[in-house]
Amino acid sequence: MDASAVTIGLLGPVAVAADGAMVEVPGVRARRLLVALALARGGVRSASALIDLVWGDDRPKSPQAALHTQISRLRQVLPSGMLAGAATGYRLDLSGDALDVDRARALAAVGTPEALAEADALWRGVPGDDLGPDTPGGDPLAGELRTLGDDLRRRLDEARAAAASAAGDHETARRIAGDLCERDPLDEPAHLLLMRALAASGRTADALAVHARLRRALSAELGVDPGAEIEALHRELLTPAPAPVLTPPPTVIPRPSVSTRAVGLRSEPNELLGRADDIAAVLTAIDQHRVVTIAGPGGAGKTRMVHAVGRRIAEAGRTIYLVELASVRNDDDVVAAIAASLGVGESELTPSGAPRIPVGDLADRLADTLVGRNAVLALDNCEQIIDGSAQVVTDLIGAVADLTVLTTSRAPLMVAGEVIHRLAPLSSDVTDSPAVELFVARARAVRSDVAIDLDVVAELCRDLDGLPLAIELAAARVRTLSVPEIARLLSQRLARGRLSLLRTADRTAPRRHRTLHAVIEWSWDLLDDDARAALRRLCRFPAGFTVAAADVVVSGGAGLTLVDDVLEQLVNQSLLTVTEVDGHIRYRMLEMVREFGEEQLLASGEADDVDAAMIRWAIGWAKDTRALYDTGEQAAAMTNVVADNDNIVWILRRCTEIDVAERPADAVSAVVAVFPVMTSGWVARGLHVEIRNWAPRIVGLLGRPPRDLPDDQRELWQVALLMVAGHLIMIAPDMRLLARARVAIRAIFHPDEVMALPADFVSAILLSRTTYSGLRILTRGARSPVPLVRAIALSVRSNARENVGDLSGALRDSQDAQALAVYRGDLWITATGAMEIGNIHGQSARYGDAIASYTRAVELLTELGSVDEVVQVRIYLACSFIGVGEIDRGREIVAELSDGWTVDQPVPAGSVEAVGTLMMASAEVAHAGGDPATAGAIAVRVLDQVLGGMAGATSDPTMLLVLSSAVTMAAVTGNGGAAHERLPLLGDFVAAQFEPSGYQDIPQIGACAVAFATALTSHDAGSVTAARLHLLGVRSRARLDFPILDHAVTTARSLSAVAADVWEELDTEISRMSRRHAAETILQTMRGALA
Repeated sequence: MDASAVTIGLLGPVAVAADGAMVEVPGVRARRLLVALALARGGVRSASALIDLVWGDDRPKSPQAALHTQISRLRQVLPSGMLAGAATGYRLDLSGDALDVDRARALAAVGTPEALAEADALWRGVPGDDLGPDTPGGDPLAGELRTLGDDLRRRLDEARAAAASAAGDHETARRIAGDLCERDPLDEPAHLLLMRALAASGRTADALAVHARLRRALSAELGVDPGAEIEALHRELLTPAPAPVLTPPPTVIPRPSVSTRAVGLRSEPNELLGRADDIAAVLTAIDQHRVVTIAGPGGAGKTRMVHAVGRRIAEAGRTIYLVELASVRNDDDVVAAIAASLGVGESELTPSGAPRIPVGDLADRLADTLVGRNAVLALDNCEQIIDGSAQVVTDLIGAVADLTVLTTSRAPLMVAGEVIHRLAPLSSDVTDSPAVELFVARARAVRSDVAIDLDVVAELCRDLDGLPLAIELAAARVRTLSVPEIARLLSQRLARGRLSLLRTADRTAPRRHRTLHAVIEWSWDLLDDDARAALRRLCRFPAGFTVAAADVVVSGGAGLTLVDDVLEQLVNQSLLTVTEVDGHIRYRMLEMVREFGEEQLLASGEADDVDAAMIRWAIGWAKDTRALYDTGEQAAAMTNVVADNDNIVWILRRCTEIDVAERPADAVSAVVAVFPVMTSGWVARGLHVEIRNWAPRIVGLLGRPPRDLPDDQRELWQVALLMVAGHLIMIAPDMRLLARARVAIRAIFHPDEVMALPADFVSAILLSRTTYSGLRILTRGARSPVPLVRAIALSVRSNARENVGDLSGALRDSQDAQALAVYRGDLWITATGAMEIGNIHGQSARYGDAIASYTRAVELLTELGSVDEVVQVRIYLACSFIGVGEIDRGREIVAELSDGWTVDQPVPAGSVEAVGTLMMASAEVAHAGGDPATAGAIAVRVLDQVLGGMAGATSDPTMLLVLSSAVTMAAVTGNGGAAHERLPLLGDFVAAQFEPSGYQDIPQIGACAVAFATALTSHDAGSVTAARLHLLGVRSRARLDFPILDHAVTTARSLSAVAADVWEELDTEISRMSRRHAAETILQTMRGALA
């Protein structure tokens, strides 16, 4: 290939070779004509096609004559004979490398560093940029050329990445491949290159995370899975190295670390007998493998096993999350169920103090939460949603390198790397076998003086196939029978039951399942009619129930005496378990008993009646829980929501079935009653995506509200629709669905009640057509005689004022809103108000005042059970302690939240926002403690490993603050190079706030300006641009939540080498600007500095 053979250049301004150089073709029409002919690759373009491509809709009066004129002009700049006429049009006579695009493609195929360098040299600009302005409908000619250029650039980048990888330069390969993936999230070859580069660098976890993101993107956008090559690499990365021989565990169990958590483990009612070897085997499997499934039939004791294993794991110091999936019936709900159990919400505390809702996939955030925790995730009862469980397990294992998943299921998940532990029946061969021991222990717990013949017991246990649940149910019979009588009656019943079952359609059911069914049926036969009715009517409570709930569903609320009696019968027959939490009794059915109850319910013909009773209970539950909210007992209300979450979600699913015929008769009434209550609980726990996920169902059901609703019902409809609409705006916006929600809200909106009713007030804001009209409504609302309307208006207006830098006004509004909340006894608004006030003080560097408000917020949020919000507030509390010089107190909080994390350890687990703020708090501790080297190293890691993986700019307030503080910390600790490299990202973040989809937070922009100025000053102390940006940042009321930003502001003048008169002149000029003008000037100044 010969570079001199290139005649026509399209990779930049359209040009033609002349005298050894590329000379740009004059005239837009001539350039368009040459591109049209060149893209035909020697083929004939008809005259009419050329006219369309050159002139588009702006045709000349004599198009043929105009075309001939352009042809003549173009022939003058091309080599003789290259532009030839044909019968129907014109063509270019092109040799192999006459076009630079063809030569560049050939060089990319060669792939050597020299060839790729030559290909890069052919690039002279952006293809298509000199073909004139785009038309309203788009310019097909320029579009084709740009597509060609993009494709060629991608080929070259892929070749460069492959060459770098082959040369062992995996970091360069990673960077190039990462850029390609960012440009096209569906580019499989680029993702394959990135995974290989990461794996070759020892970053297997990151490579697996890349695969998980690609798989989700392909599934969501195209409905396909990754190709065979990338899947083969994925399997290779998942294959563990040969496990070492395990030594016996130490006798002394290590003390759990500060961050070790045991979530979802229930205390056991009695000792688990006969499973010591199984527990040891599962623990060994967990040490050696990443996916372990405890498989066995119903009644084998899988749930007891997983809880026992979980306790051992927690005692050994490892985090364990146990999620019960028995109530989940839809594969699509598995991720949400796991996230809800782990408390994984979409809420992070914004620097303005209120919970925010970042856009993101819940599965990604679930993975973010588990990263770096070395945790075990236990999923109990996967069999009914086995495909969904398998997919989630595959995704999480791929995304989280140090995660182990333990599942229980009647069938294996069949995922890569799964190890199956078959839970065998208890041995009953001899009189001292585990099965006999279990029967004796349970029988003597029921009647201590029972006579035990061990041989009879052993035979009985063999008849029961060694199934623990069947043995326990049989042992409960000793209350009224002797052991030989139990054995005789059981033998007769099992014989009849098996013969009967074998004559039915269920003859494929395993023997052990038939045995268990027969034993439960025996317990059923011993119940009186009332107790049988209670069992079949109570089987649809997946989360258990209270006596009051049972009274509604069993007897229609006729009286608790009957219900107490039948519940006692069910407990005595071991068909219910009893738990007591904080003085409240709840009953729970084992899953196999619930299945039996469902069979009996369907056979009884009472299913519709039970649905109606469940709805009556749910509506009453919602009314009682709303009363707790309204009377200031919000902690008790939250307890209600958490305890009955699965029950209410089951009811919501029934009421929003896609098939309308499957919905209960009172479906609308139930949803209108319970959904507003559930959303309040979900918001307080940060589970905003739960609301977003319900949006299509809720809008579908409530999209056409009646116009004659009574006031109390109208308010509930409004709250349900407003919650959905708000989350449709903030998470994965769906404008069509949002429009339907707005239409529904408008249909029941009463404009004359805006200042009297909170729901109408919020509706008015949502329905306002302009920002100005919305602000007018807020101003009027702040003077409303109704306390809750006034509190909402003041809180929203406080946030709006803070965004424009009116901090004194924002503080007044927040304090007034909090005073109203305290007066009303509204714990949630009081807590969020304390957060807002703390943040206003903190961003103004009034750290002492911030400490008082943050401390109060932590107390209130803890009372509400809002765990994630407590963590976020405590991070800012630690920074405030550092700001007032109480370094030890700040260090103590940071050490607890990070589990003593140090800079030489992997990045902590969690979302980008949470990890970034926590690491910067660690950097603040180091800096204030006189260790700038460590502080700078942490800041650089935040820039490289936390923010470095972000795809593009964002207007997210937390990320802006983390970036500003990290750049500033790096600059002041001698890492100016790292800080300077991030200046373009700072500029992009600020620019994102001025885009139509962004929103302007002026103090955040000011913080970015301070960081930008500090980095410039570290590079050039005499930079006038740095001085200008610093003063603009101060004028914009830059956020100073992190003390390093306050340090940068207070030391800026002393560190700057700008002459005093220049500084004063700039100060005078900028002090006269409005804050909004200052923010706009910051963007312009940054762009100028980066140009």
